[in-house]
Amino acid sequence: MKSTIIIAALCVVLCGCNSVNQTPVAATEVASQKKVVFLGDSITYYWDLSSQFPGAQLINKGIPGDLTSDMLLRFDVDVIQLQPQVVVILGGTNDIIRSLATQDQSMINMQAMISKAQAAGIQVVVGTLPPVAPNISDLGFGNLDFEPVIANYNQALNSLGVPIADYHQVLTGPAGLPISGVLKDGVHPTQDGYNRMASVIAPMI
Repeated sequence: MKSTIIIAALCVVLCGCNSVNQTPVAATEVASQKKVVFLGDSITYYWDLSSQFPGAQLINKGIPGDLTSDMLLRFDVDVIQLQPQVVVILGGTNDIIRSLATQDQSMINMQAMISKAQAAGIQVVVGTLPPVAPNISDLGFGNLDFEPVIANYNQALNSLGVPIADYHQVLTGPAGLPISGVLKDGVHPTQDGYNRMASVIAPMI
């Protein structure tokens, strides 16, 4: 029987445009039959997946403040034991802005999580890190220019050998800065930002 896949995709306008369709991404026929775990830090924690993907079996396992090392420590309980078909991993922002892990250490942690998932027969998708505002140092995160570090980190993700959900691209304007209105505090996405991220991950799950 020929199956139909219905995707109510968000209209994402790049190149600095600030408007985006607020309509949630409907669960596809495929996604609604899958269990998908979203693993991450506060960026994942504050993502209202149930409203973004109505009808899909999505489990939010974001914990504010988590490093990639923390995510690795809880991977067996929060991912493997739940037996999802897919895990979406978004981690590394705290490693960078809190200067608590080198890029090499973060990549080792990411690769370890991927290996665990693949050994359990779980499909892996890794998200690129969203941009952060240039004035993030005002929030107490030091004076480092984080964007080049994030860009290098996101480039390194390509070496992991799994599909990449490029959140960074849809949140960044032509000048390499966050698009106006996509971040609410310099780090965490607004609803507009999450809508853009949803449009990227929807076809991948």
